[in-house]
Amino acid sequence: MKTALLVAVAIVALILGGDWLLNGRLTVPEKQNGMGVVYLFAMSAWVGWIINGRVSFDRLQTLKAVAGWIALAASLVLLYGYRHELGGVKDRFLAQLLPGRYAESQQPGQMVITRSRNGHFLLTLQINGRPVRFLADTGASDIVLAPQDARAVGFNPADLTYDRVYHTANGRGRGASVKLREVALGDLTLHGVPASVNQAAMRESLLGMRFFNRLRSMQVQGDRMTLRW
Repeated sequence: MKTALLVAVAIVALILGGDWLLNGRLTVPEKQNGMGVVYLFAMSAWVGWIINGRVSFDRLQTLKAVAGWIALAASLVLLYGYRHELGGVKDRFLAQLLPGRYAESQQPGQMVITRSRNGHFLLTLQINGRPVRFLADTGASDIVLAPQDARAVGFNPADLTYDRVYHTANGRGRGASVKLREVALGDLTLHGVPASVNQAAMRESLLGMRFFNRLRSMQVQGDRMTLRW
């Protein structure tokens, strides 16, 4: 028991001493404090081992246990410090598996989209608080909602007036003018954005230059589209 107490005191001294060396002061661990999380985790597990009698207190095993806890604490601090970078790795992995659903990277004021398997750039925006998947079309001047997407964000296609005429590669089409209350992509939010609802069925809604012109820049390199705002 005496050895266990000495080891516990040594761990506390190590953690608090490291905090003092890094910050120049001693701080009481809190839930929001990264060192506090490591401290509580290590000490709780150590006390649990002592209570259950699972630690043998000969010197070699004690040294191994202390070294193990030091390595664990260092690993947790390292992972906490690189949490944002690791999140970017996750986003890039998901972007390769599900292009158009996940951005390859998303930072404040920037997003990178991976080209989908059909050769187009697909991205999901929040329209009036609802997710809508768009096909990026720089040849289109407008934001064009497919009838099913228009219905999902609060418009009734049957009640709209289709007084706009479009000339596309597939011939003439008609659309109804609407105004989107809110359009959001990442941390970018636009209000009162003009758009149109296509009268004919569409597989996906189109994101045209009316949206891209509101960005600071749009750049396509290979299979990646970088949007900045």
